Amino acid sequence: MALIIAQTFHAASFGLYHAVALHLIDSLFHGTLRSRGQAVYAATSQGLGGALGALVAGLTWTIGGAFLSYMLSSVAVVLAMLVAWWSFRKLRV
Repeated sequence: MALIIAQTFHAASFGLYHAVALHLIDSLFHGTLRSRGQAVYAATSQGLGGALGALVAGLTWTIGGAFLSYMLSSVAVVLAMLVAWWSFRKLRV
């Protein structure tokens, strides 16, 4: 039951993230540049980000096990939140 609840929240949070990201791209890129903005978003968030994340997770899991891997992931999330907060407080969308 806990897994069903966790997956439901995961699906909702990803859907919200994706919708907000596309809205941001729509507001930052105008006209014919919208498709380029979406391409950059897809390449960096799902292509490059997924590849680098898998590589780092595999290396940290091999070196320090699950604890190191999850702790490094937690640090990355906190850093990403701080960067997003700092970047978006200047942005008026």
